[in-house]
Amino acid sequence: MVELAIAGHPAFRLSRIELDRPPPSYTIETVRQLQASLTEKNATWYLLIGSDLAKELPTWREIEMLRRLVEFVVIPRPGAAPARHPPDLKQIQVETLNLSASEIRTRIREGRSIEGLVPEPVRRYIEEHRLYR
Repeated sequence: MVELAIAGHPAFRLSRIELDRPPPSYTIETVRQLQASLTEKNATWYLLIGSDLAKELPTWREIEMLRRLVEFVVIPRPGAAPARHPPDLKQIQVETLNLSASEIRTRIREGRSIEGLVPEPVRRYIEEHRLYR
């Protein structure tokens, strides 16, 4: 479904790194593998996270090393309490929908439309494969 969602957007590439690695999957391992696979070694890496997730950062595996490898950028999540994350994390203000993957799955189970909430090819795929029912 990610492949369908990003089709026609040349700035995006699909990665199967986390799918092809045995679980559990940790962000630090993903970042290391991605950075090792690219030729541009001096690139600045950003990791976008929702404000609801920022409070959990101290529990992440090798968080201090991860913070050296990437710059965290916090995006507010509608309905979530303001993040009390480390003050040195960047925050950006973007317009977001008050919508989650759980809400989309619930809407499908209830027979409600998800039109306009996911890219149209993804909506068709979900419908054709009768997912989340």
